[in-house]
This record gives sequence, C-alpha cells and structure tokens, in this order.
Amino acid sequence: MMRFTFLLVVTLALGGCVDLDGFVHNPVHCSTVSDDTCNKDDVWDKVCLSCDEPYNFSDTYEFTDDWYARDIPEDSVVNEKLKTADGEGEIDLYWITSHGENSKLAQTTLLYHHGNYAGIEHYMPNVRYFYEAGYNVVVWDYRGYGKSMPETTPNASQWFADVELVYDFVRASALDKTKIAILGQSLGAIPSSHAALYQMPCALLMETPFTSLGTIGQDNSGLGLPDAFLSKGQYDNIEKMKRYDGPLFVMHGTKDYKISYEAAVQLYENATGPKDMWTIVGVGHIISRPNRENAVGTKRYLGRIQEFLEEKASSCLTE
Repeated sequence: MMRFTFLLVVTLALGGCVDLDGFVHNPVHCSTVSDDTCNKDDVWDKVCLSCDEPYNFSDTYEFTDDWYARDIPEDSVVNEKLKTADGEGEIDLYWITSHGENSKLAQTTLLYHHGNYAGIEHYMPNVRYFYEAGYNVVVWDYRGYGKSMPETTPNASQWFADVELVYDFVRASALDKTKIAILGQSLGAIPSSHAALYQMPCALLMETPFTSLGTIGQDNSGLGLPDAFLSKGQYDNIEKMKRYDGPLFVMHGTKDYKISYEAAVQLYENATGPKDMWTIVGVGHIISRPNRENAVGTKRYLGRIQEFLEEKASSCLTE
C-alpha cells in the first residue's frame, strides 16, 4: 500500500484526472524469483520457487502448531494451463479435490481469488486450510503472478476476460455447478465480484475486500477523491454490489489500515440479497492469517464461513 500512496501523491502533484487501475497489482513472477525475494524476515513475504519448481501442497509452516492441516495427496491436485482468450498468455490453475470427510462440503467447489502479493506460493497456507475444511479448492494466478503468463499484469479487460475463462472452466468441471462458492481475499474481491455478476455463485465470500480506488485513496492519503478522478471505475466493488443479489458474506476487521472497515460496510450495505457481515474488533488486514497478531484463528474463520453457508446459502451444501 505504500507503493499506492506514493503513486497517488505523485499524480496529485501533477494534477488532473488519472487512471490508476493498473497500479493495484503487486506480483512476483516465477521468472523474477531470486535471493532477494526468498530471503525475507517475515515468512509470509518469502517467494522462493522458480518457474520449473513445483508447488508443495504439503509444506509445513512454523505457525501451524495450533491448527491441524493434513497433507494434500499428489493425486488430489490437478494443474491446468488455460490459454487466454486474447492468445497472449496462459493461466496457471490448480484444482484440489476434496478429502470428502466433511459431507456437507464434499460437493462444494470453492473458487479462491487471492490478494495482490506475489502469487500462489504466498497463499499456499490458505489453500491448505480451505482443503482441510473439506472444499474442492480451485486457485489460480492472475497474469504476471506466480507461473501465469505473460510476465506483465493485465489491464481490466484482460483480467475480466481471464476471470470469465476460469469461471467457465470451473463450472464445466465442478461436481455440482450449483454448489460453486467464490471467495475473494483483499484484491481478490475484484475478480470475485466480476465473476459473481457474470454467473451467480451459490455464495460470494469476501475477506477484507478491495472496495474502490476512491475509498482506498482517501484512507491512505487523507484526501477525499472521487473514483472518477482516480480510475475508470472498473474496480469499484462498492457500486458493483448494488447489482448483486445473491448470498454475500463480508469479513472485515475494525483495525484494517489498508482497506477501511467503513468502506467495507458500505460495500456490504449495497448488496441486496441474503447477507451477513462478520465484524472483528481490533483485527487488521487479512483476518485469517494464523500467525498474525490479533488474527481470528483458522478454525474460527473456517467455522464462521460454514455457519454462514448453513444459515444464508444452504444451496452451497449437501444435506
């Protein structure tokens, strides 16, 4: 977010309306992995795998002592390479089949859209605990992230075309296409909201969601600027939620210093369908990280999501 703030200050100094939609990304492509990306103090910041090295879906982490995550069998993971509609790239996607022990979720597919840093390697713990909960998990990298191609990040039209490509693939491949839930984490709320409006999921789940460039710019600069000043509005999730009438679950901490709680409330209030908002007092950005100070804890996080599905989106579940 410091990067975004710097760009905002520069553009304000230059004056005039600008389009900052392209600056929401903060990827690490596998072709750029080096000692600099791997030797980080914070375990969450380490990005170490080159393009030729496979992801380890059974990695252990120093912060997993207080929660259980089983290994993901190799034969449960299928890697797909999806050619982009414009012919310029290839999406790196992974489908992880449910272990089947949670009968309510064994037929449910969770399409997971991760945040704006690095790629799948960075978010592997999230994949692990969604699998642990019992979902069939689909995770993919946006252009410029991880092992997806090209190495450059997408513009809005490219990104949304890729979102539709992935969602079409998921719907064609799911055990039950009526039981596809979409989870967007931080920046992942952008592709998630687009997918939900493209084809209604059984539920839309948003963790500390990206709201709009206008609200984020205001939160990080102290200046009240309309979205129209900063962007073309393609990433304005607050407005998009006015057109979404399916089940919505928003999870947000009151101490989120990147995306304000107040903006998340506005996003939530604009949705018109069955909905709930989990307000976590005193917790910051990305509420589910098990080793983050004041995070809610993985088991509580997963349990609260399933409670929402049972109460507001029962069509996602198998009775």
